Amino acid sequence: MATHPAQLEQPKADPHKTGSTQQDTPPPRPQMEVGGTGTAKVSFTDEAGGDVKLTSAEWTSMGPVKIEPNDPENTDPTTVKLTATAPGRAPIKVSVVSESGAPAEAAIEIMVIETGTPVTGTIDVTLTPPAKKAK
Repeated sequence: MATHPAQLEQPKADPHKTGSTQQDTPPPRPQMEVGGTGTAKVSFTDEAGGDVKLTSAEWTSMGPVKIEPNDPENTDPTTVKLTATAPGRAPIKVSVVSESGAPAEAAIEIMVIETGTPVTGTIDVTLTPPAKKAK
């Protein structure tokens, strides 16, 4: 499985592009095969770009990916083991608390596929802004 950071940060608009009809494309979602395993690790940075120490993390999977502690003897809540159990979309969310007590969340979606089926699908979207009304 490829490593993909789970982030909620929105891309910044390019001030030099005006009237663009196409949006920036998000990174492709990670894919796992049914029966495959992997790991997920969450991390956060502060406004200055420094690492934020996390004291707790609560992981949730709302799809065909089972979440388990990465190593039962490891008490690091920021890393978990993933196991794909069936094909489909697997949204994963982690709610964390920093050492200072500040809460935060991160989310990502993994696509679970079966060997021998199409792997990558693309949907291209073109947006047209509404016509300006005459005054």
